[in-house]
Amino acid sequence: MIKYKLFFVVFAVLLFIANVTSMSDFEYEYVSKVKVNCEEYKGYARFELPEEYNSLISVRSYMGVEHFIHKTQNEEHYMKLDNWFVKQIEDHAISEVEKIFDNNYETYLVEEDKDQIDFVFELPVTSKVDKISVDLRDSSINEIKVYDGLDNEVNFVLKVENFHYELLLSEPIYTSQLKFVIDYENIIKIKEVVFFELKTYEKKSYAYIYVDNDCINVHDFYFGNYGESNSKSGSRDLPVEFDVSVETFRNSAYNSDFDGDGILNDDDNCLNVANMDQKDINYNQIGDACEDDDGDGIVNLIDNCIDKSNQDQLDNDGDGLGNVCDESDGRFFEKNKFLIFMAAGIIAIIFLVVAIIVMKNKF
Repeated sequence: MIKYKLFFVVFAVLLFIANVTSMSDFEYEYVSKVKVNCEEYKGYARFELPEEYNSLISVRSYMGVEHFIHKTQNEEHYMKLDNWFVKQIEDHAISEVEKIFDNNYETYLVEEDKDQIDFVFELPVTSKVDKISVDLRDSSINEIKVYDGLDNEVNFVLKVENFHYELLLSEPIYTSQLKFVIDYENIIKIKEVVFFELKTYEKKSYAYIYVDNDCINVHDFYFGNYGESNSKSGSRDLPVEFDVSVETFRNSAYNSDFDGDGILNDDDNCLNVANMDQKDINYNQIGDACEDDDGDGIVNLIDNCIDKSNQDQLDNDGDGLGNVCDESDGRFFEKNKFLIFMAAGIIAIIFLVVAIIVMKNKF
């Protein structure tokens, strides 16, 4: 059993090494340092991608954690509203109350042994609200009700994932006051209450990263027009609206001329094969030095079969032509070249014997 466990550990390590070494940081023009300001959390967090990302043409990205890219065009998104404030909660000091709307998921308000907590959020002016999220720590909600400024109960669809509760309002409401009544058992720890308005934006790009209780870690988000991409497409459900800090820099390790031919990547018609002359005989924007007519990943320059795909480059008879396009590959004598030499030797001996016999007969 121990041997099997050891095998799996070694396999996992090798898999991790293979994954890490497959990425070359010199291929990416930019890197963002991403930190999710949370405490304990397992699930997806969302952050808006930097302007440098949106400015690239065929952008590719790489991270050491699972991440999804969601590009939008004229789509609706929930945008966080920061101007709400909470009124005094009974038996709690102002410093404690502020913890549930301070944009800090590491602080939280604790209520216990009352089975119900009520509090009111207010605004100086009326605002539109489409969604509300409530995040807890190590506790749960039995029932939650919300009332507007006229004491009308607000209808919503509740979605729950771990300690994250989302209240998707059936209809948007316009109000300057919201009252919350939350039933719980024994104890409740409220991290943050956040309000959202559904807005339409012409163009936005977001990244969703999976956080697995590693809030203290800084994640490197590499991106550019080149390199391997391990991102997946689409958004994730119920991302927590953590305060995510994103600092973007030009990658100091970036190599602007991969093949070292003096032509910068953005202008080079053959990125990984040196071709200073940039010759392109068919004007297809791909340099002749890295043309790959059969699409097998082997450029014509070194491909032993240019017109037929043969990534394995097998050449059984060693004549320089790949098996798939070597018409003579099936010939018996080409596969058995020693027979050719043997036949030639026999013929030579026969001619020699005949010549000797003829010479004797003359004399």
